[in-house]
Amino acid sequence: MPWCPTCKTEYGEGTEACPKCGAALTGLPPEQMACLMSLPEEQASGLLAYYEYLGYSCCAVSRNAESGLFDVLVPAGLKDVLSGHAASYLEENPEISRADTQDARELLRPSGSAYIEKSKQLEDIRSTAFAFLVVGLIGLAAVALVIAGILPFPFTGSGKALTLAVMGALFIIFTAVGISNTQKINGLKKEAEAEQAKTRDAVEQFLAAHTASSVDEGLALTGTLEQDYYLRIEKIRSLLGAQGSESPAYEDYLLEQIYAGLYEQAE
Repeated sequence: MPWCPTCKTEYGEGTEACPKCGAALTGLPPEQMACLMSLPEEQASGLLAYYEYLGYSCCAVSRNAESGLFDVLVPAGLKDVLSGHAASYLEENPEISRADTQDARELLRPSGSAYIEKSKQLEDIRSTAFAFLVVGLIGLAAVALVIAGILPFPFTGSGKALTLAVMGALFIIFTAVGISNTQKINGLKKEAEAEQAKTRDAVEQFLAAHTASSVDEGLALTGTLEQDYYLRIEKIRSLLGAQGSESPAYEDYLLEQIYAGLYEQAE
């Protein structure tokens, strides 16, 4: 059933605007919506239209009586995702960053960073270690060959000595960074294996106890992808309990894994 984000009143199906204040209605009750940012009416309407263009039809705009600006309301569960889209919109429309909307960019900073799996961290460390070691060792070898007179060098005298000293120091730093990252690989490999096992066990346990149908049971699904996604994620979160509470970022990652497992199976 549609709700007015300003009056917090529920209306019957088919109603598109609140008869009291004229605000566009949303498919979610007010307590499930969050204020992303406040903008003048024209810019807030433009951002709302941008969201609708991207397929997020569950957002709304509501006039804030205290500030006189218009609050852009989004589903709480999609706030971080829509913050990223809003940041892109603001970059494409620099005129929005006026004095009266400078706080908008502050509000767009995500509350937490996206979770990076230990296995991906391990891949990054490996590639970084390899790149720095190769560049560092090849560079040091080249410097040594120049000093030995085997490779030609365009400078002579003090200019040559200074240039080789700087290059040698730079390649030593590269090699040291490579060695440092190499030393981290074994520890991170164990952490990645432990995390993969923990995630796999948590997902398998959840899928053994629940199905897509059982998760959907009792939910007021609307048929709109983003709204149904939010409702399902919150249901999974409540069913998961304390298993995903290691950190908010890891919990969100685990919820995504479970959601994918449930609804890919259902398809």
